[in-house]
Amino acid sequence: MTAFENENIRELLQRFESSVKNGQMPFYDVEEFEAIIDHYLQEGAYGKAERALESAVAQHPGETALILRKAQLSAGRKHYRKAIEILEQLERLEPGDSDIYRNKAAIHSQTGEHEKAIEELYKALRQAEDRDEIYSQIAFEYENLGQYDQALSNLKKALESNPENESTLLELSFCFELTDRMDEAVEYLTAFLDKYPYAQAGWFSLG
Repeated sequence: MTAFENENIRELLQRFESSVKNGQMPFYDVEEFEAIIDHYLQEGAYGKAERALESAVAQHPGETALILRKAQLSAGRKHYRKAIEILEQLERLEPGDSDIYRNKAAIHSQTGEHEKAIEELYKALRQAEDRDEIYSQIAFEYENLGQYDQALSNLKKALESNPENESTLLELSFCFELTDRMDEAVEYLTAFLDKYPYAQAGWFSLG
């Protein structure tokens, strides 16, 4: 979601829905439309999301953020091929945008094409700031493929990028346990806790 807090989004939604009922659509900036559409997408209210998207495109034609949400709407409705086509068109307009690759990866993951998801996530790494999250997503796709060596490798990279990511640390411990590598787990967690002694998830996992 955008920078809107819960209270602000409620007020924004009330204003927007009132505008729809009145049949008079005032100006909303792109960020406001993003917040409205994102809320509806998260709620699975795809009809409302589509209506908001149509209003947004009418006021801000050609905005790449809105094209991205059009793809997300198609994916939410399980129109995966259409969503990928939209994202590929957007990629030609905005090459290198990590959000495009992450959305493509999410769709490939949903359709069981985990190798393709991994390929897109590696592309997303080039420009992304939250590299730990992407490494964790890559690990998840490798887990789906049963390739736990690769999953562990990427989880370690995620922790190198952000040692405070506790969910990644717990997932790493789970992978060690799943593959019965308890000695390796103890060795890794001991070394990790030597560097980051306040990592509660690390002590929990080691215990």
